[in-house]
Amino acid sequence: MKHIVLGTAGHIDHGKTSLVQALTGVQTDRLSEERRRGITIELGFAPIALGEDLRASIVDVPGHERLVRTMVAGAGGIDIGILVVAADDGVMPQTREHLDILRLLGVPAGITVITKADLADQDLLDFVTEDIRETIAGSVFADQPILTVSSTTGAGIDELRALLHTMGQDVDHRSDEGPGFLPLDRVFTKEGYGTIGTGTTLRGTFSTGDLVTVLGDSSLPVAELKVRGLQALGSSQDSVVAGMRSAINLAGKGTERVTRGMTVGKANAFLMTESVIAWLEVLPQATTLKEETVTSHLGTTERETRLIPLGSEKLEPGEAGAVLLRFDRPIPAYAGQRLVLRRPGVHGQATIAGGEILDPEPPRGKGSVSLAASAVAALRGNAKERLRALAKESRAAGITRDAIIRRLPPGEARRSAEYLEKKGHLLRMPGQEERWVDGDLIASLVHQIVSRVNAYHDEHPMAEGMPEAELGTQLAPPERHLAPLVADRAVAQKKLIRAQTVVAIPGRGSAVSDEDSAEMVKIADIFDAAALTPPATTQLQETLSLETRRLGQLLGFMRRSGKLIKVSTEQHYSAESLKDLRLKLIDSLSASDELSASDFKDIAGGISRKYAIPLLEYFDREKVTMRVGNLRKLHPSQRQEASN
Repeated sequence: MKHIVLGTAGHIDHGKTSLVQALTGVQTDRLSEERRRGITIELGFAPIALGEDLRASIVDVPGHERLVRTMVAGAGGIDIGILVVAADDGVMPQTREHLDILRLLGVPAGITVITKADLADQDLLDFVTEDIRETIAGSVFADQPILTVSSTTGAGIDELRALLHTMGQDVDHRSDEGPGFLPLDRVFTKEGYGTIGTGTTLRGTFSTGDLVTVLGDSSLPVAELKVRGLQALGSSQDSVVAGMRSAINLAGKGTERVTRGMTVGKANAFLMTESVIAWLEVLPQATTLKEETVTSHLGTTERETRLIPLGSEKLEPGEAGAVLLRFDRPIPAYAGQRLVLRRPGVHGQATIAGGEILDPEPPRGKGSVSLAASAVAALRGNAKERLRALAKESRAAGITRDAIIRRLPPGEARRSAEYLEKKGHLLRMPGQEERWVDGDLIASLVHQIVSRVNAYHDEHPMAEGMPEAELGTQLAPPERHLAPLVADRAVAQKKLIRAQTVVAIPGRGSAVSDEDSAEMVKIADIFDAAALTPPATTQLQETLSLETRRLGQLLGFMRRSGKLIKVSTEQHYSAESLKDLRLKLIDSLSASDELSASDFKDIAGGISRKYAIPLLEYFDREKVTMRVGNLRKLHPSQRQEASN
């Protein structure tokens, strides 16, 4: 089942509400004042079945010039606009302004309907039709025939319904990817249900049971609310998706604070923003747009806004360009959302421009205008280019999936992130939260780390490599948390290799000169001769007259090559000596089941306690023995090994 939203537009008293009633049987003027005065004041809604596979909601908007703000609130999210012109009146000021608003809001399709045909003769109908054709030239309305109907007699209503069905088949599905975003154009309470809000779901999905946050005029949102129920097209739904007129029943603490003009969003998915970068189209009949204060209509709310052109001092009528919009109060927004700008005119306010949000989270603080201007080119690119630019801007902090959803047009987040990750332009950061960092940044850090490891090899030629735990210290503080990701990337690119706890340049590490070999022969002879009473490291250093660092390199190499074993900070033993002692110890414990430190000293040839205790602790660590009080027993793993 496909769902679309239709919306009326046009001058006051041109028969919009009567037309909706003729199409649906629903009287959308629900207020007593509306019925008494015969004009629409609030938005009206009616469901309509256009076919077995197509359902629609009609939004009926007021036509009075003083209620344009209400019209804009209802026009957001319309798939097909129905421009209504009365046969006995023709094109009027609000006809033109509503047409401009629909274009600025990016309504993708439209149809023009001449109403009250029963009140005009053919000559007048021909005249009105010609005037309409000139008015709608160049708009999406020009692509469809102009229909003539009478809501009183029913003439032309079936033809209109059939054309709407045909056009509805061609409407593209809105993306339901990601969290729902629903600006509220009506809020009321109903006994037994509580707070209910209605509006057009502009993006994403809501489901019964979802946790949501309501964002509005206050910087403190109404948080931790729950979706108690959902309705669309006149019936209850388990879920509602982008492009559906939706009623949402909210439950939780603070629902009394929810009002018209606020926005329902999935919990923690959307933020309040004080400024946005937008791409605007200035209407041909407007005057020059420069740095000035205007009114922004966004979703179902409005804000006084400071407009700052980016890349130029002004935008002329008929031109398009980027601007920075700074709101007097925070507002929820996302990339791709449409908005309309108005400013004081001869009659109240006049619509002057509109367009699309490029980035709802632009640079802030000192230099923000120039930084915003420099970002426009990338933000005007395709979704992948925009995401790469945003990732570069986020530097080492990376960009989260929620931020990508807010800062890319609907439906682009998952596909763009997956593509760029596959190409290596984005790298996923470790952790539970989905977050990506710019691939070029990681590439530069890989180069930096590889250079540092190379230098380490130069400084420690006998070392196997640089301790991986030290990599973070080689990066600037804001980038240190990226060290594991950088190391993984370097290893994957075969620029580094891992060897237990160290990283090394392939082909480097453990380099041995003739002088090194000669020194190690001397060391080996000393330990072989000393057997189980070796000299301490400090004593060995004095004997060989070696610097501390130099001796450490030699001993480290001999440990890695398996010639020496380090038992304690000051004690090394030849591997052969410990191998023989290990066998004697196992044989003794296999026969006697336990031994004391004194027994061990005898097994080791009468060594002193200075040597015996560190050796026993070493064999405990190696799981040859285990300590029970002051005695040692054979470790169970050794018994199992013996039995096998």
